[in-house]
Amino acid sequence: MLKRIFKAPPQSYFLMGPRGSGKSTWLRATYPDAHVIDLLSEETYQRLLAKSGKTFTDAWCRGLRAVSGLKGLRRRIIVYPQGPVLQTKDGIDVIPFKNFADRLADNTLWI
Repeated sequence: MLKRIFKAPPQSYFLMGPRGSGKSTWLRATYPDAHVIDLLSEETYQRLLAKSGKTFTDAWCRGLRAVSGLKGLRRRIIVYPQGPVLQTKDGIDVIPFKNFADRLADNTLWI
């Protein structure tokens, strides 16, 4: 793998770039023990789609548990197509995509 100029910041971040530029390869090399969900996998996509439906309700949050013990983790977020803003008992924020995009654009997502 080529040496990259980019160094991972200590907080959360978005890694964006054109297809084939080495984002996934870099992530696997930088975070070898990370849990990965491949949304390009048709099987994974269909399984998540079947569970999600068009809206998210309080009933969907029952039994949802947060990953604990991750150093530096400040917030856990689930983004879904549309519906109300919710929060699980474990403190996972469940927000509709438009809300997520607006907060990301306003730089208020991590506050």
